[in-house]
Amino acid sequence: MIKRLLAVSAIGVLGASPVLAGCGADSAACTLSDRIYDIELPETPAAGNPAVIFMHGYGGSGKGLTQNRALVKSVLERGYAFVAPTGLPMGEGRRGFRWAFRGPEQAQEINFLKTLKQDLADRFDISSDQVLLSGFSNGAFMTVYTACETPDAFAAYAAVAGGFWRPHPQRCAAPVNLHMTHGWVDPVVPLEGRILRGTSRDDSNALVQGDIFQTLEIFREAGECTRNRPDEFSVSGRYQIRGWTDCSADTTIQFALHPGGHRVPSGWADLAIDWFETR
Repeated sequence: MIKRLLAVSAIGVLGASPVLAGCGADSAACTLSDRIYDIELPETPAAGNPAVIFMHGYGGSGKGLTQNRALVKSVLERGYAFVAPTGLPMGEGRRGFRWAFRGPEQAQEINFLKTLKQDLADRFDISSDQVLLSGFSNGAFMTVYTACETPDAFAAYAAVAGGFWRPHPQRCAAPVNLHMTHGWVDPVVPLEGRILRGTSRDDSNALVQGDIFQTLEIFREAGECTRNRPDEFSVSGRYQIRGWTDCSADTTIQFALHPGGHRVPSGWADLAIDWFETR
């Protein structure tokens, strides 16, 4: 059973809502070296004491992410802990936080995420092999780069509205279990990517989001999938799903397209956790 080393909120004690866990009497964020994360624990943990680590978008924070009660509740109801780490400060007097998924800070970020996984095991008995690393937008970019650079760091990865940036990585380190969700009409991170700085994607100073389908191709190559064509097609509610399972033993890739824009769509948690439990 998960160790409840921390204070439980009054609403949790009443039994009608999920238990809130913090690292102080007022359910404050947990401190991990010079970083912080927020966590909520389910009333009844699923087998293996699993967790979903979900990284916020650009300018957000872990605490802010926990205000998305629909998302948090949907994870807790599946028996998973919901973990919301906070990225690096934006800097230059700007408010909010961001994930440094490329450049010199990337290794620092990946190390933080791996240290976080161990801290979850030490503080809350979360099984290290039952952690799904996920994120939205800026957090999704962090997710796919972590998956590509250190595939074995987490059991699986799930990105919402994010992929690689140009230039795309040449290859990933090893096969990986990856779930990607994207909106058909996403204007912030379009499926084809977009130019954020510069006049063209060939400009040496350009800052260009990558192609989501190229992101999938890079992971298929790493996973030694035998063909580009999916071997699984399905429709689940508002989601159109394509899957690749004819790959190496360590690879299952699924792509879910929904009709909405740049957001975490309703039903995402069940979709991702269903995949995670059957990958």
